Amino acid sequence: MLEGVSVTIGSDKIEFKGSKEFKPYMIKDIITDKLLNFSLDEDVTTDKETGRSMCNPTETQIYLDLSSRNWYAQSDCFGSSEEKYLIKYIDSIHDKLKEVYDDIYLIRNERHFKIYAFEDGRPFEPDFVLFLLNKKEDISCQYQIFIEPKGGHLIKQDEWKETFLFQIKDIAEIEQLWQGREYNIWGMPFFNKSLSEQDMKFKNVFAQTAFQV
Repeated sequence: MLEGVSVTIGSDKIEFKGSKEFKPYMIKDIITDKLLNFSLDEDVTTDKETGRSMCNPTETQIYLDLSSRNWYAQSDCFGSSEEKYLIKYIDSIHDKLKEVYDDIYLIRNERHFKIYAFEDGRPFEPDFVLFLLNKKEDISCQYQIFIEPKGGHLIKQDEWKETFLFQIKDIAEIEQLWQGREYNIWGMPFFNKSLSEQDMKFKNVFAQTAFQV
């Protein structure tokens, strides 16, 4: 009996529904400087890229000079291989995005904030947020896109997170505070470059969403 109670209390599952309402906050109040600590583990089960600088070609096999990419908010990425592949993907389509949007920013969520599943309130920290700003003549439209790179071994286990991300665009209720500004929130399928089916799924949904506003 006590063992069962312990498992229930220790789990992330919360027996209530998450709010559908998204309230605006200033980015500077949410995203702050953080000191990150990584343990470089050579174990075969560990992602070899985690903890290695993306800006240092002697450390990583997925190199990109982020100092020359002013659309990436942080100065470096020490994340997993899939996280670095996502950044390279955004870099590869940046010029195309600039044909549609005036401003583009990709931010790594280093445990700065959580969002909560609509169905049961389980907490979720999406790895990245992509901000797209389109300044039209009479209105400024901002799109906030939650993106989660996911290792292939975790896709099934974290399926509820992908379901939640899919729901955001249609279910989220956004508090609009300023006249002449429109805010939109979307979620994408898991990003995984290594699995061709998942990679195609992400790119198709992203193209249908981000390039058809």
